[in-house]
Amino acid sequence: MTFPLLTTGAINTLFFGIYGNELRNLQNDCSSFNERQEKWGRHVLYAGSMAGLVQSFIACPTELVTIRLQTRNYYLDYRRGHRRGPIACIKTIFQSDGLAGFYRGLAPTLCRDVIPYGIYMLAYEKILQILRGTSTYQSQQELDRLNEVTSGRYELLLTSLSGAIAGLLVALKPKPRGDVNSYLLLGVLSWIIAIPFDVLKTIMQADAATKYESMFNCIKINFERHGWTFLFRGSWIIVVRAIPVNCATFIGYEYVLNKCKIFNKTSDENKV
Repeated sequence: MTFPLLTTGAINTLFFGIYGNELRNLQNDCSSFNERQEKWGRHVLYAGSMAGLVQSFIACPTELVTIRLQTRNYYLDYRRGHRRGPIACIKTIFQSDGLAGFYRGLAPTLCRDVIPYGIYMLAYEKILQILRGTSTYQSQQELDRLNEVTSGRYELLLTSLSGAIAGLLVALKPKPRGDVNSYLLLGVLSWIIAIPFDVLKTIMQADAATKYESMFNCIKINFERHGWTFLFRGSWIIVVRAIPVNCATFIGYEYVLNKCKIFNKTSDENKV
């Protein structure tokens, strides 16, 4: 349990840091406020996809180690008294497959994290606007104020900090209204796209014997054995887990960003 706890914080740090930084850069490149408002949705989609792309290269090896530690052979060794922790698992993977071994399942990881994360962040931002009763214009004003908070060399650090401690705080109590359902469906769509690739990734990474040559080979073999339903195997537990995890993550993210804004405002007042 220690390994996934540590690595999840690092992955959240990376994701939210890149997402926030990329979104600000895209919005700052616009020449007018109307252009920013018009391109807001596209920029959120792109920033979320870019963050998903980068985090995939960290998520793939860390999830590989986690899955190997949780599979049957490692569990049986543990029961026999051979306590093989993350370090021993990493050594075993490196000795058998080299550095490339840590990126087994990278293709489905990229398919799971790039476009679905972009769609997911777009749904999140839109739902947040509706729940708060704000417009894209007001969201842009918030982004401008955040630019002041995260200026200079601390820009990425402060946004990353939000992801690192996400999940620790519960504070927001919004009142549902308006078009929330349509954007909830957009969020569901991102999960429908992501789950089959997550299943493929897990199957490939749990396969220590490397019987799958590629993602397409994995699809072919399992489709012949189990039919298309194998792509949604375990989907219900993924959804159940996602509800509290994502709720805590985004609440922590927004909470810390708000505290950063307050801290920056207080610092400016003290300077005056």
